Amino acid sequence: MSSLVAHAPIAITSNADFTRANGVTGGKGTPANPYVIEGWEIDSPSAYGVYVANTTAAFAIRNVTVQSGYGYAGIQIRNATDGQIYDAKISSDVAVDYSARVSVTRVNMSGARLTAYQSADLRFANITEVGGVGILASSRVVFEDNDLPRFNTPVYFIGYDNRLAMNYTIVRNRFTPIAPWVVDVLSADGMTVAQNEFNGAELDVSGVRFSSIRNNSIHNTGQRGIWVFGSDTVDVSKNHFTGIRYGGALFVESSQNLTIRSNDFSNVSGGLYLWDSINATVDANRLIGAGIAVHGTELSQLATHSFGANNTVNGLPFAAYKDCSNVTLDGAAVAEVLIIACRGVRVHGLSIADVPMGIKLVSVTDAVIEANHLANISSESAIDVFGGNNVTVQTNSVTGSGTGLSVSHARDVSIIQNTFERNGMGAVVEETNDSRAYHNNFIHSGSYDQDQARQIACTNFTWDDGYPIGGNYWSDYKGVDANGDGIGDSPYMMAYPDGVDRYPVLLPQGRPPIWPVARMFTNNPAPVAGQTVLVSGELSTDEDGLVLAYNWDFGDGTRGQSIVTYHAFEHPGNYSVTLSATDNSGLTNTTSMLFNVGIPPPPSATFRVNMPQPLYPGVTAYFDAGESSSQYGSIVSYEWDLGDGTTATGPQVSHAFRTSGTFNVAMTVTDTHGLSSTSTLPISVAVIPEIPLVPYSHGSDFSLPVPASWVRSENERIGGATFDLILRGPVHDNFQTNILVDSISDATLREDRESMANLVSDLINQLRSDDPSLIVTEAPAYRTVSGHAAVGFAVQHWNSAVEQKVEIVVSEAHHRAWLLILSVRIDFYPLYNATVEQMVDGFVITAPLPIPGFLVPLAVAVSTVAGLLLIVYFVRRRSAKRPSLLSAAPPGYAVSTDSVAAQPGVCPHCGSRLQESYRFCANCGSPTNLGPQK
Repeated sequence: MSSLVAHAPIAITSNADFTRANGVTGGKGTPANPYVIEGWEIDSPSAYGVYVANTTAAFAIRNVTVQSGYGYAGIQIRNATDGQIYDAKISSDVAVDYSARVSVTRVNMSGARLTAYQSADLRFANITEVGGVGILASSRVVFEDNDLPRFNTPVYFIGYDNRLAMNYTIVRNRFTPIAPWVVDVLSADGMTVAQNEFNGAELDVSGVRFSSIRNNSIHNTGQRGIWVFGSDTVDVSKNHFTGIRYGGALFVESSQNLTIRSNDFSNVSGGLYLWDSINATVDANRLIGAGIAVHGTELSQLATHSFGANNTVNGLPFAAYKDCSNVTLDGAAVAEVLIIACRGVRVHGLSIADVPMGIKLVSVTDAVIEANHLANISSESAIDVFGGNNVTVQTNSVTGSGTGLSVSHARDVSIIQNTFERNGMGAVVEETNDSRAYHNNFIHSGSYDQDQARQIACTNFTWDDGYPIGGNYWSDYKGVDANGDGIGDSPYMMAYPDGVDRYPVLLPQGRPPIWPVARMFTNNPAPVAGQTVLVSGELSTDEDGLVLAYNWDFGDGTRGQSIVTYHAFEHPGNYSVTLSATDNSGLTNTTSMLFNVGIPPPPSATFRVNMPQPLYPGVTAYFDAGESSSQYGSIVSYEWDLGDGTTATGPQVSHAFRTSGTFNVAMTVTDTHGLSSTSTLPISVAVIPEIPLVPYSHGSDFSLPVPASWVRSENERIGGATFDLILRGPVHDNFQTNILVDSISDATLREDRESMANLVSDLINQLRSDDPSLIVTEAPAYRTVSGHAAVGFAVQHWNSAVEQKVEIVVSEAHHRAWLLILSVRIDFYPLYNATVEQMVDGFVITAPLPIPGFLVPLAVAVSTVAGLLLIVYFVRRRSAKRPSLLSAAPPGYAVSTDSVAAQPGVCPHCGSRLQESYRFCANCGSPTNLGPQK
């Protein structure tokens, strides 16, 4: 293809278009002298390169290169006849549709596809680098000597649109896909597939009749080699199969009238499978590393095949008998056995292994299958009885197979003293009547518990021979033999429907039982005392049964019974731990392991302290050792040395140091092993700073020293009431420390001890009734202040974390009592208690003696940092003998100034009836704005 000339796309749509303008370089259009299109280099990105349609003249396209864009064939022949394409390089598809007598030869396709549809008398030969093939619904097609290297698109020769593919000849081609692929031959008559090489390509033949598949080489496929499905009258002969990794090398399914002859199988995972097919003739096939499997669910699918005497499997005969009598195979060297419609059969002493089918009897009467050994039968049941009657299967052993024994559609079958061990399924009996199975060993077969055998739709089939002969040995039987007769006290119920062995035996039959092997595992053979270790008997085994019981002796006086258990040795030392494993036959084996138990590490001692900073004498610090731990065991005691001569016990303690200084707090924990650990933390207690006081005088009523730096507020009105003096100090935890000084006028006030005690008692009772969290932290202390009786006490409001120091000075002559109240957060009370004491010691009454008249109650209020009020009302009724506390609001409580409908003599807040001249409601404690004001 030298000296090619660029040319536009060529489109010929009738005989008249074969002109020089359309690239025709010569010829007359006859078969002997066709029109010639040659010497062109055609690049057509948006149209066919060469398009010939609706012509009857003969033509030839040669010595050209053609490339078209996506969706366009390089050469498209449509409804044309007598065309030739040869000696060309075509980088885009070649398509032949509705045409006749067209040939494509000696063409390089550069990976493009070759297609044809509803055409006849086609020839495709010596084409290289074909990327894919699709020849549909055509007839008399020759596809020969073509090379399909690295194709990755479909290759198919098929009928289509209800039209059969007719008389295809596919010979001497090389099919080599990029990855395992399929070459399809479907819906076709008269196909010849011969002398091809399928390298990594599976040949699927479906719906094919009157065809032959001969002398092909099929190797290295991903699954099957040749699959023949739903086909009739097909000759599969002299093919060579190798390197087939999965499935049958030749898999014939649902087909009939096949001749399978002289095929060679080597290095394949599966050989020749006849599946649900009828009337196959199988002769002179040679299989190495695989075998022959015949499968069917109906008698015709098993009994209509004919096997010649010269099929071999792994160098041994495939023993096949049909329509005969008195067949005996006794110790014969055979690979597989298939006996069809025979009478008087004895199969004895055979060893069959590593093939897809073992011993299969189809419609056989009067047969004995005994003392055979079968292993690793991969496809069919190792022993398969389909149909027939009076069949005895006894003393055979089957291991490592899919199903050990299959019996179906048979009558009068005896299954006795066989061993089915480590198979996917032990035995399956289906639609079989008047039969029995007993004294067989079912060992470690089945996919789940009690699924070693299955019974399906049988009549009068028993899995035992009554008592005392008994039934079968089941390796997964979990029952017991309380009376020691060797038969389980409960039946073996098969997981799959219908099957019941009423008298399962506890020992294997015909062979001695195998003792279990006890094996112990631990995650730590050298623990410390108190450390939990895992011990497991899961590695224990029983070759012919099931380990049912695991008994542990830990060597320290304790025992266990689980397959996996956890144990902690209480004390250090060496302990021999023994495991006893008992199987379902009652046999026990023991094993021991030495545990070297060491001394555990001491516990970890740690504690946290929660205290204000700085910490002052009298302020409580809280200690918490809850994060202390013992790695093995538990902590049994917490001992505290608080560094100031005091001690305490328990995981959480609190303590107030009475003096300043540094105290080494030590906490010691002791665990269940008696091991101890100590943690020490220095605690600094600061000196309480002295609060400077300055003299203060309030009019002509009283004088006392007050904190110099605190904010003073005289005669402050709060909630409609006026207070003599409010002192506001530092803020702690969002609460402003304050001291309130005010007075109460009451002609019944007395200075004797009893009256003073009653006054204090009433006040505390009233406070507690309004605040149940209240506790008295300092008992009343009586003394003389400014020549008059005085008393002081302290209370804590736990709900609000506020502590109040109340000092009362009573002047019987003045008919008055002066109150001094400190309100502060509980933790900071010690900082100000001494200051209050100094203020009380310096308190002097300067008020003149009163003029008789009505007495007025007074409210006492404490301001918070936010300006809200903690209000304590002390109200003295005119007729009362002693003062009473009516209400104590919590911190942050703001006295509302909103009023209900104002009415004379009615509380504007709650509507209660008011006592005359009272400034606070006796019911709710709210200011009334009534009566005389200061």
